[in-house]
Amino acid sequence: MATFVPFLQSTQEIIYIALLAVGALIAYFAYTLYAAWAVEQPYPAIKKRTGIPIQSDGKLTPREAWLKNGRATIRKGLEEHEGPFQVMTGTGPVIFLRNKYAEELKNNPIAHHGESSKMDFMINYYGFDGMRMGISSPDLIRDVIQRKLTTALTAITGDLVDETNLGLKDNLGDSKDWQVVPIVDFLCKLVARTSSRTFVGVPLCRDDKYLQIQSDYVIHTMLASHELRKALPLVRWIKQWSLPNCTQLRQDLAEVKDFITKELQNREQAARKARAEGKKAPKKADAIAWLIETAEEKKYDLKSRKVDMVGFQLNLALGAIHTTSQVISWALIHLCQHPEYFTPLREEIINVLGEKGWERTSLYQLKLMDSFLKESHRHTLHLAGMRRKALGTIRLHDGFEIKKGCCILVEAPYWDPKIYPDPHKFDGFRFAKKRDEPGEDNKWHYVSVQPEFMGFGLGMYACPASSDYSLSGRFFAANETKIILSQLLMKYDWSFDGDATPQIVHVEGVTPVAHTMKMRCKRRQEEIDCYRMPLQILIMHRDHARHQIISMAMAATVTTTFEEARRGAERYLQERLNDSLASEEKDFGIPIIEIEESYSSSPKDRKHVANEIRKACLGSGFFYVTGHGIASRACGEILHQAERLFCDLPEDKKQQIHLKNSRYGFGWEDSTSTSLNGDVEQKEGFNWGYEDALDPTGGDGKYIQLDGTMTSDVNQWPSEEDLPGFRDGIKSYYSSALSLARHLCKLFALSLDLPEDYFDSMITHPSGNARLMYYPGASTNGHAEPEATGSEIGLGAHSDYQCFTILLCSNTPGLEILSPSGSWVTAPYVENGLIVNIGDMMMRWTNGMYKSTVHRVINRNAEPRFSVPLFFGINNDAIVETLPSCISTDRPSEYPPIKAGEYVLERLAASRAY
Repeated sequence: MATFVPFLQSTQEIIYIALLAVGALIAYFAYTLYAAWAVEQPYPAIKKRTGIPIQSDGKLTPREAWLKNGRATIRKGLEEHEGPFQVMTGTGPVIFLRNKYAEELKNNPIAHHGESSKMDFMINYYGFDGMRMGISSPDLIRDVIQRKLTTALTAITGDLVDETNLGLKDNLGDSKDWQVVPIVDFLCKLVARTSSRTFVGVPLCRDDKYLQIQSDYVIHTMLASHELRKALPLVRWIKQWSLPNCTQLRQDLAEVKDFITKELQNREQAARKARAEGKKAPKKADAIAWLIETAEEKKYDLKSRKVDMVGFQLNLALGAIHTTSQVISWALIHLCQHPEYFTPLREEIINVLGEKGWERTSLYQLKLMDSFLKESHRHTLHLAGMRRKALGTIRLHDGFEIKKGCCILVEAPYWDPKIYPDPHKFDGFRFAKKRDEPGEDNKWHYVSVQPEFMGFGLGMYACPASSDYSLSGRFFAANETKIILSQLLMKYDWSFDGDATPQIVHVEGVTPVAHTMKMRCKRRQEEIDCYRMPLQILIMHRDHARHQIISMAMAATVTTTFEEARRGAERYLQERLNDSLASEEKDFGIPIIEIEESYSSSPKDRKHVANEIRKACLGSGFFYVTGHGIASRACGEILHQAERLFCDLPEDKKQQIHLKNSRYGFGWEDSTSTSLNGDVEQKEGFNWGYEDALDPTGGDGKYIQLDGTMTSDVNQWPSEEDLPGFRDGIKSYYSSALSLARHLCKLFALSLDLPEDYFDSMITHPSGNARLMYYPGASTNGHAEPEATGSEIGLGAHSDYQCFTILLCSNTPGLEILSPSGSWVTAPYVENGLIVNIGDMMMRWTNGMYKSTVHRVINRNAEPRFSVPLFFGINNDAIVETLPSCISTDRPSEYPPIKAGEYVLERLAASRAY
């Protein structure tokens, strides 16, 4: 023995060590047993001599009562107790709090959502990879949802429509005879297909086996997690290997992994082949590509388990398939229970889609459907809207304390008659009426979150920041739900199959529709063409028809080429708009407005200039300003710095400040960095964002980047050694341009009959991104007579995203503006003049009155062209909502309110989508 363990000198020492080891092992098992027992025990008194009552139904134990029907347990607790009470869930006690605490808990960082979900969703057990990914990597997934998926909603709307149409045709067909449909299974498959169009793209989204496995995984996850919660903690680890649903879950996981692995391999092979042929690698706009992009931006190791592509896809499936299929199932059930709603809902669909087509804004205009879905949701939701775990002691406003480690649920007051009069009545238009009340419109949207309605959570953990088991965005889910429900209503009649009583399952706190539930449907003749309506309807807005042509063409999906989109829109336009275009063409032009008198103290002088600006904005949306107050020396200096950067700085030095090195997209960009229509554009650029140090006001230190970070110090500048004086050389012009932009905001306000200071509070830390642009001369790129397509030279057809743009340019012309007739009008050089053009955000703000006109840049000259656009917008955290002076009975608001930063992200995503 001494040979192997020389420090053991006697038998007594050996026995002593052995006893210590056995004792440690016993202590470990004892602690494990105690921990397993303790987690099942109710919380002790939280105030001295004051306990929290434990709710049961009197016949079953508190735990059994919850597992059998948690919803009924909560109802009884709310009836019997005025204050907090406990429910014994499958994973331990939870304190149920009244709704009055929701506001102070919603953003409390000590009240953590993820920690409360770890036990419930069994993330430490094999097979629950979808749950695990959502809880263990929330930041990564949140960025994909918020910065990629949600911002791409406009671009992917057509895809969702297409896939819904195909899915309905494949699964329900066109039979005019009644057929029986297992509604939940049918909707799971349809939602899986429609969602997968965005999650994995074509053709995988149409693979029946893949869709079936995805749906099975979602079902088995729900069943397996429920069965494990029913089991005692000590035996869960063992039971996971014997429970059939757990076994099937692991099998589903393995099969999904095979599909995703093969898809990734196919994409990599396609990329290698393209590179070998000297082409750009094909780029897809789906969740796989978005996750890879986001992971690279965040410096994740794509080969590590930190980026679990399979878990990510399954997490999306859990949120999309289960939730959306249940929402639509309940909506159809409530429709068949209250058939009086079929006609008004169909009429609304006909009116909205018949005028606007399948746009994201069209879905917003479906107010009655929005209300009906929310009312259906109210009748079926969990009675608790927030689940949290206290990471420390939390003292509430009335002195009630939540101790560290306690889990809590907060009441969702869906049956409170003070909030919802006659709460047990199903009133499908309840929320539409609430939205019609003064100041209440934004509060009662289907996707709105507030203490009174927490269907999508509340506060810092509201979906897509978090949800019970998935981070899928509520905006995507809402759009998908409305698209599918619209198609189901327009194309089919629905009724119950036999008994009208819904078949539901009581599963702890929720009541999903059972998979045994059957309904009947038969084909009906829809009043409008539901197959996409992509090009014709959208351009019925005569005022900006040409803008819509280019926008639709640039956003054409993988099933519609750019040229097909353009030609289709052009044909319809010529049929409808010839007369009006002729008159518009006469008024189209780029006026020169002398604004020096707008700096006068005379209100009359300022109003005169504002009226001239109004005329220009109602016309082409472009105008020159002279007398702007920016010194010609500052203008010349910044153009000189642009020439130094692009023509003198070595390539390797430019690469050091390439925008790909910036998470915010600031820095130098080569000609392949941006390609609006998929073509390489001959240009270089240098982008920088707002900095407090560059603001003549000094800034307020509260600038918020598009990702929510509060900082303005994010720019990449050439080093002083590489390009001496560069930053100082652009500062004078940029600071002056910011001052001019703020002054123009006052004039825009006056032009819209608003108080002169209307925008002041929204531009304290404005979105003031700027660029230096370089377009090489025609002789330098081999085009003596450049083609007028805009794809090989300069910058392709586009409109700007922000409120307005201030453009300084060299004396080499190149800017071209699309006229109402479809011809391109060259903007001439005006000495000492700056070009101002309206952006999409201002057009949205003014309800389409002020024009955001499509334009492009083609340098047809031998000399290079330099320009400096300043894209000016309001604070990223400010709300863009239709201005009161732009709404009337004849012109209702066409756009939903949105945060400025979210809107820009949406537009950026749409421009990259295809």
